[in-house]
Amino acid sequence: MQVNLASTGFEALEKIKKQDYAFILMDLGLPDMKGQAVCEAILRWQKQEGRPLSCIAALSAQLTPAERQACFEAGMQKAYEKPLKREYLEELFELRLSRSE
Repeated sequence: MQVNLASTGFEALEKIKKQDYAFILMDLGLPDMKGQAVCEAILRWQKQEGRPLSCIAALSAQLTPAERQACFEAGMQKAYEKPLKREYLEELFELRLSRSE
């Protein structure tokens, strides 16, 4: 497994056009765009191009119920609070495996 980092929403959008990603952990507090907007753009592009859809999960220091709902409306499968925990990754792997069966 390879891990790539993007510091901005724009950078994430550029990376997704060069490589397919099974998982994306999306910080909601990016400096240039909201994580939900980046998620919507990624999924829209993947659908338009016939690419496999990434399993996208939000990662935020603090998630309000409204933010969590906005994440799901944007197409994210999960929304987690920092710090990142092993259980979150295990849950994402299980989710991805169930989608591919």
